[in-house]
This record gives sequence, structure tokens and C-alpha cells, in this order.
Amino acid sequence: MTTPEQLREAARRARADATELRFFATRLARSHIHELSRLSGDGIWLGPTAAAFQAEVTRSRHEVEAAIDDLHRMAVLRDAEAADLDRAATHAEALAPMVG
Repeated sequence: MTTPEQLREAARRARADATELRFFATRLARSHIHELSRLSGDGIWLGPTAAAFQAEVTRSRHEVEAAIDDLHRMAVLRDAEAADLDRAATHAEALAPMVG
């Protein structure tokens, strides 16, 4: 049987995971990929290669934004899991006197 202490430790790890996921999302949000479109505009570089590069930058920026959203969603799920684990630990502690 899982002890309340084990449940609380699992909750702590889940919250730490959520914090780390948010950290990575923030790092991605600060990525230089968001500046590439501005730095590679028509005034800088012309021609089909420039257009292809800009299209690739746009695609990559959308992928980074999707990854940021995914990281935030996973963080929310880990926080919810932590809350569930804390509730389970509290419930197990309340039942302990009845079992012991």
C-alpha cells in the first residue's frame, strides 16, 4: 500500500515537473526564432530563397508556439495530478487511525 508520505512525495515531484515545464515554455517563448521574420524581411534579402526562408521561419515559429502550448498544458496536468495525490494522502491519513 502506498503511504501518505509516498503520495506527498509524488505530489512534490509532480509540482516540480510542472515548474520545470513552465521554465522550458518560457525559454522557448524567448527564443530568437520570433525575431527571424523581422530580420529576414524583404528589405534585407530578396528572391525565391528569401521567400522560402521566410516560409520556413514562419512554419518553425508556429511549431515552437505549439510546443509552448503543449508544455503549458502538461504543466497544468502535472499540477492537477499533484492536487489529486495530496487529496489521496489526506484521505489515507484520515483512514490510518481506523486501520491501525
